[in-house]
Amino acid sequence: MLNKLKISALLFLILSASAAAAEPDLELLRKSVETARAAEGNKISDYELTDQDGNKFKLSEYSGKPLLVSFIYTTCPDICNSLVATLVPAFEEIKKGLGDKLNAIVVGFDAEYDTPEMMKEFGLHHETDFKAVRFGSGDRETIARMIRDFGFYYEELEEGGFKHMGLVSMLDSNFILYRQIYKSNITAADIRVPLNQLLTGDIPGKREPTFIDAIKSLCLEYDPETGEYAIDYSYILSVVLQALVILTIVLLYFKRDIKNWFSRISGKNTERPDN
Repeated sequence: MLNKLKISALLFLILSASAAAAEPDLELLRKSVETARAAEGNKISDYELTDQDGNKFKLSEYSGKPLLVSFIYTTCPDICNSLVATLVPAFEEIKKGLGDKLNAIVVGFDAEYDTPEMMKEFGLHHETDFKAVRFGSGDRETIARMIRDFGFYYEELEEGGFKHMGLVSMLDSNFILYRQIYKSNITAADIRVPLNQLLTGDIPGKREPTFIDAIKSLCLEYDPETGEYAIDYSYILSVVLQALVILTIVLLYFKRDIKNWFSRISGKNTERPDN
């Protein structure tokens, strides 16, 4: 009996952990989208940062052209790695087609730990061409003000690290925050649509905030052939497989109990009242 209770507790923990890993933090996504949306239209200040080689630079060096800005922390186990690993090739693909009409920087938001050395190591890990994408570090006050201006939302974890969603901000040539891109796996198509709007001047009206954009960042992927977001079946499959594994474990372990339970239920249904 004691062993069964222990195994039941273990199964509960596995189930809870799997559910936590599989389910997106909807409250985090909601707050992230609301904060990011509210920042669209902000005039971004001329912040001074230090790049991966220890050189000071200001954002004004990139004025006159659209600028992509994304925030990461270098000890991030997942989202930041996906973001940089996909942003760099997407940006390089855009530059091949449009030439030198766009710039990009990646900023470390964990001010104490994301030093120039750590940012360079992170960039090199993803084979970044620093001439194309610059990595920047800043002091605590500078990063805090940047995060407010850009509408980047995160939550610090008690065990260390941060919770946040994938976000890339696009500034126009006057440093007005034009569009937020809610994805951790960036494609050239994700960048091309808002960039073309800026370059051609064909800018639609400000969109109303929708929670769908947050769900896209986890459950959907952009299909460049149709120009629309499609279901990310690999994500859904991983959730289903986790559920099937857990269900199989439960059925195998509690097979006898389940069989006895059905037998009792069946017996009660076939009993007839005495005359």
